Amino acid sequence: MPISSPVQIVGSFSWSPSEAKQLEDTHTNLYQYDAGVEYALIRIEGTKRLGPFIGAGLGGRTYSVTSSSSSQTGLDGYGSIGGRFTASKLGARVELRDYLSKFKGLEGGRESSTRNDLMLAGLVTFRI
Repeated sequence: MPISSPVQIVGSFSWSPSEAKQLEDTHTNLYQYDAGVEYALIRIEGTKRLGPFIGAGLGGRTYSVTSSSSSQTGLDGYGSIGGRFTASKLGARVELRDYLSKFKGLEGGRESSTRNDLMLAGLVTFRI
């Protein structure tokens, strides 16, 4: 089985509806967007590819209250580890990301706190 070690550029965007319990209007949208680089050790057998990867990236996170102009955007970074399997153009991937970001609160507070959030994702992929 040949082994290749490609470096890939990746990007992601996600949206999550949420609630801010400290505000009268509790409907909040959370947007997460980032770009990064992955290093994958891939085993190739015909049209099948299997292997682990590690990655890192930078991006942003926006908290937006739906009925007011109260929003907050901040820079964040992540590290990731996972594995993927591809057969022809379709594939699957499992990834664990550890995000590091700052949050000031939506009520206009001046003190910020550093957040450490873990995300576990299972994804279906399609190669172009």
